[in-house]
Amino acid sequence: MKFALRASATTWAFLLLLTACGGGGSDGGGESSGNTTFSSLQDISEPVAPAVANGPQAAALADCVFNATRAQSCTLTQLPFIGASTSTVTVDDVMARVVTSRPWMAQRLRELLQTLPPDLLQMMKPVTAIVVGSKVRPSFYWLATGALYIDPQHLWTTPEELADVDKTPDYRTDFGQALQFTTLWRYVKDDHRAYLSYSLHETNPRSIDDIRIQFAHLILHELAHAGDFAPPRLLSSLSTDKPLLEVLNQVAAQRISSRLYLTNPLRSTILKELGEALFRTGRPTAQQQALSATDVSREFTADRASDDYSYASQYEDVAMLAEEALMRVYYGVSRDIAVTPRPTVPNPTANDYIVTWGTRGRIGQEGVKQAAAQVVDELLPHANLAPAILGLPAPTPMRVGASWWNNLVLDSQSATAATTQRRQSLGTAPSVAADLLKPY
Repeated sequence: MKFALRASATTWAFLLLLTACGGGGSDGGGESSGNTTFSSLQDISEPVAPAVANGPQAAALADCVFNATRAQSCTLTQLPFIGASTSTVTVDDVMARVVTSRPWMAQRLRELLQTLPPDLLQMMKPVTAIVVGSKVRPSFYWLATGALYIDPQHLWTTPEELADVDKTPDYRTDFGQALQFTTLWRYVKDDHRAYLSYSLHETNPRSIDDIRIQFAHLILHELAHAGDFAPPRLLSSLSTDKPLLEVLNQVAAQRISSRLYLTNPLRSTILKELGEALFRTGRPTAQQQALSATDVSREFTADRASDDYSYASQYEDVAMLAEEALMRVYYGVSRDIAVTPRPTVPNPTANDYIVTWGTRGRIGQEGVKQAAAQVVDELLPHANLAPAILGLPAPTPMRVGASWWNNLVLDSQSATAATTQRRQSLGTAPSVAADLLKPY
């Protein structure tokens, strides 16, 4: 197992105990004990500056959301939610809450926010700030600050900008190496990848259009966390004179995920326990190491999760449901997920992962889309998206026994010809590094 953070994995794990992405206890962590939690930011801390120097909250931003010496959360009086002063959030409203470690990060973020549909921009209402720092990896939402922390590897457009991005690998990179199976994911449109993946050592430029889909699903995932912990229906009633973490923990029973789990929880104990090892500790038990791809597929298909990451916590379940549903409705892209045996060849490519079970558009599965509609209706109460989500078509199954590479094209009549053409144009099957690791 490899822990590749600047300080210790233990410190990072403690930060994640108060975070929706990558961790989070059933109560979302707590600050009522008086323990200092902000020291955990020291791993990723660096000087940051507000994107809008004269913004109304500019002086409070870095102190409230990126100060490793703080002893407790700011109050909503000190740093209100973005939606506290507007009924319709604009890109300018969001940018007034952004701090970055490099000026180009703010510019790229603005350009990407401008590509979001106006409806989705309203999901920023329960956010206090956005931090883009060169050491942030993976991206996350933090309950203690109400802020989003974005990995700039998803923002750069030139090699010069990429040079400012820390190259330390995600600390979870090797978490599944001891298991007999793997799970893979990707977004697709018209039997093609919805976007390309780029190495941290890329030497070619890319455009905003090249990265807008990737950015969209990342930011929607984090915004779903923000709305889960601070539901839109509660924003006007939250206390503004107590530390934010205390305030949000007081309404834990009213979280969107808590309400979902009262009536429609995930049920697989095996996968819930596996989620702990896959996404938090990296330490699977002997029993988990004995699980085959068939075992995992059987458990997964009997439940209503949209992704294996849903088993990391109830919060990740909500975020995955919202992310996939909103990407399908607003961008017309589908999400693939598959379970395969772990390849035994060195440096495997997409052609070495042989599908035991896989599907495209899991969000259209009965049970899955009902849960997604409930979640999205609470996150975006005025958008009336339930009919569109409930009307999503059934998933398209992948071909069992074919590779992840050969399952990119699922139309059986054109699959063979398309695969041959793709091989001729691209040569060997590509790496699957980005398909194995979640960006949040």
